[in-house]
Amino acid sequence: MTTTATTTTTESAPAAPTLSNIAPEKKKYVREEKQEETKVEKEPVPVNFDVSLHRQDVATITNLRLMATCVADKKRLARTVVGFDLDRTLKYSSLLENAPLKPGQTTALPLIKVRGGDEFIKTLDHLREHGATMFVLTARGPSAVKHQTVTQELARLDLLKYFEDQIKPQTIVVDGDSKVYVGNGVLVCSYYKPHAFLNYLEMRNLKPHRILFVDDFVVNVASFCDHLKLNADHSQLTTLKSYEGIWLDPQAIINSGDMGASNSENSYDGQFTQYRKMFKGLKKSMEPDPAQIKMNKLHHSVRYNAKVKDIKLLLEDPDIDIDGVDKYGRTPLTSACKRGATELAELLLGMKAQIDVQCERGNSAVMYAAMGGHEKTCDLLIAAKANLTLENKFYRRADILAGKQGHPELAEKLVNAGVYADLK
Repeated sequence: MTTTATTTTTESAPAAPTLSNIAPEKKKYVREEKQEETKVEKEPVPVNFDVSLHRQDVATITNLRLMATCVADKKRLARTVVGFDLDRTLKYSSLLENAPLKPGQTTALPLIKVRGGDEFIKTLDHLREHGATMFVLTARGPSAVKHQTVTQELARLDLLKYFEDQIKPQTIVVDGDSKVYVGNGVLVCSYYKPHAFLNYLEMRNLKPHRILFVDDFVVNVASFCDHLKLNADHSQLTTLKSYEGIWLDPQAIINSGDMGASNSENSYDGQFTQYRKMFKGLKKSMEPDPAQIKMNKLHHSVRYNAKVKDIKLLLEDPDIDIDGVDKYGRTPLTSACKRGATELAELLLGMKAQIDVQCERGNSAVMYAAMGGHEKTCDLLIAAKANLTLENKFYRRADILAGKQGHPELAEKLVNAGVYADLK
């Protein structure tokens, strides 16, 4: 009898789970809703120091109250801390003087000058000689590169020696989450000057009897004062006896044509009137014509390439004279054509701006457009019947100016449209 073996096939059991063969379960990322932080306003604290706000004219730096009070009470300087704004306060770019050309340089750059010149240097020498501590605060934005740039600028002007200290350059955080790059007597921040100032006092372990803050913008000086009063209980301010805010008014230098006007930080703008009234040393006769301030703002916006829609809003003001000239005798149309802003020039012509006004050098809108090689702008002006036969004070027409600046095709177009137009 033959026995047949029956083979039973048994399925292998699944492998036991291990760390190597378990696929990780993908978790869907869900962004957590950021809860808005409610800032609790700080309760007012007792202010035990005197406050005084003064306007000083940078054209007469020897009258700076800072200098006068220093001479009267030299002993106080050892417990005095002075904070200086950088741009337009310690230094500025001259519109009247050019720096010497460097090797290989073909275009002259504006000369960077110390405001107040030798008289201001005397003030800094006096402060340093009698033990005052000085910082530089600038709102250029917190970064190592910006900090290095500022220190190099100060060194080139031989000013760094008045401010440098032993603090190694580093990033600190103020007011919860705002960064400031500090060190070597220079604080680079983003509009957190008083916050950075208090933190730096702490880093230097300074408890001054007197603080002076010097800035060219009236609002900065006043707000610095407000911050100190709000934080009068700060550990570094327990010995403070006086705060003196000095608005180093640049208007005289602006009026002389040596310094450019600031569009965003114009202390004489109507919106800052209440701030100006807080300062001693400002007479009613010094208040400029509001209409002129508006015109300055318009010229600045045109000159520095503001958006057409923003300039259009300025032009809607009834105080604006569309043909009003700046210190160079240029109208808004002239300035627009000088930089080849065809869209803006078209807007101004549509608002009946005079097309052939000549500046102090005798140049008209089409002459400036020709010198810049702005062909589209020239086409617009030709179509608007600009006088192409006008000559400037050097007896040169638009076509000649275009040719001299290396634009021969544009020069030929201007000749054909102007000098020879009547022969066709």
